[in-house]
Amino acid sequence: MVLPLLRSAPARSIRLCTLACLSLLQPGCTTLNTGGVTTRFNLVVQSNVDNTKNHLSSPDPFSVSASCKPGQQMVGGGYNLINNSHLRTLVVVEGNYPSAPATWTVRVRNPDDFDYNGDEDVAVFALAYCVTTPNFDLGTEIVVQTAQIPHTSEPTDIVVWCSQPEGLVLSGGFLTSSLPRFRVSDPGVLGHTYWPGLRGTGIVASFPTISYDTYEARGWSVTQQYTPAFFQPGAEEDVTTSVFAICARKGIVAGHPHRVVAADGYLGWDESHIEAHCEKGEFTVGGGYSRFRLIPDTGEPGIAVTERSVAVPFDGWRIVGDSLGNDIYVLALCVRIPVI
Repeated sequence: MVLPLLRSAPARSIRLCTLACLSLLQPGCTTLNTGGVTTRFNLVVQSNVDNTKNHLSSPDPFSVSASCKPGQQMVGGGYNLINNSHLRTLVVVEGNYPSAPATWTVRVRNPDDFDYNGDEDVAVFALAYCVTTPNFDLGTEIVVQTAQIPHTSEPTDIVVWCSQPEGLVLSGGFLTSSLPRFRVSDPGVLGHTYWPGLRGTGIVASFPTISYDTYEARGWSVTQQYTPAFFQPGAEEDVTTSVFAICARKGIVAGHPHRVVAADGYLGWDESHIEAHCEKGEFTVGGGYSRFRLIPDTGEPGIAVTERSVAVPFDGWRIVGDSLGNDIYVLALCVRIPVI
């Protein structure tokens, strides 16, 4: 698994200001923490929401998308899962990616059987981070790299790079193929459904990648592990995964240093969280996580069951969920706020 070079550790428009605001997705938050610098650079969040209880009649995944308004530039995105039933959120995030130049999409699936109702009431928020500054062209592009995951317990790294040498990655994500669901007869697995080949998505890392030639963030990396689940019957299914990156080719690239900031810790069953923070005068619209190590040949590949993967309020990145008994890095890509 490739680790980055770490330097210091209905749609509506909202701003994220406090952790409470992050959880409730309410409007009326403060602007960027510029550190006292006067600038017209501004970011907002466009949000859209759907609920798993609207899709219980089908085993298929469903998507939620949020789009920037006309005249705004999308520079990143994320998602927030809020469990209204106060039980553990067990939906699987199969996609978290830019599906169009102005649209961020989250694709989720409830992997349980119809007779299990523990996570039937989960609100799925898709978040698009948008630059509102007029006449400030970032020259963004979306680049994609697709790979088929081999049927082995060894991890597979998929990396996508900006197409031009001067490009700076701002954010990234992934979309992995859906696997058929089936019921396991053994009562020891609590009636949950496990997919042939993977438990969850098998994605153990998604983070900005540093170019070791330039020491700059030029791409996005995802690590996926094809680990057979408990009591796996039948043939293994093929898995295809695409990795996406949003790159800026001008605007904030020249003369605006950036860095990857990391925090590490353990995520448990109590919806604990880890945050990596930028400094005053910096912002982030892209972040992710990476496992310290992988556990092959088990039914618990140690995926991070991320319930929230969001910028908080553009000055850091927060991951909420369960790291299944393993410590993880949480990473934020911090960029200096442009003086305009």
